[in-house]
Amino acid sequence: MDLNVYKEKLFKKYPTCNALLKDYRSRAPISVIIIGENVWGVAISKENILRRVVFEEYKECINGLHYWLMQLHIEDAIPISITITSSMRYCIALPKLMPTGLPPIQDDPIYCLIGSEWLDIVPNINNEPCFETPTF
Repeated sequence: MDLNVYKEKLFKKYPTCNALLKDYRSRAPISVIIIGENVWGVAISKENILRRVVFEEYKECINGLHYWLMQLHIEDAIPISITITSSMRYCIALPKLMPTGLPPIQDDPIYCLIGSEWLDIVPNINNEPCFETPTF
């Protein structure tokens, strides 16, 4: 299978920044691309850019999932052509659920990260999210 065809199925390109903001404000899951050391972003297809995502504060570990306060930095665009490379990594940011389902908008945006390659995303020494290579 062609690398580009396979990799494009691993993440969602949001049509506009407003579509991304709508999902973020409703605390829906967010598709995130990791393009470098601690450089996380969300693909906006209409603008052909990545909007920065920052995991500002480690919150807690619940049932083996690590949660961070996630902030969108909409004004911080990475003006690159969104091309697929073998070094890019992908994950989905899942909101911390409440007993009633998704958290309300007034709650802090607390998310855990699930990697597309089944690698754990755990806090590093600075409590930033990083991929942990499994040992078999």
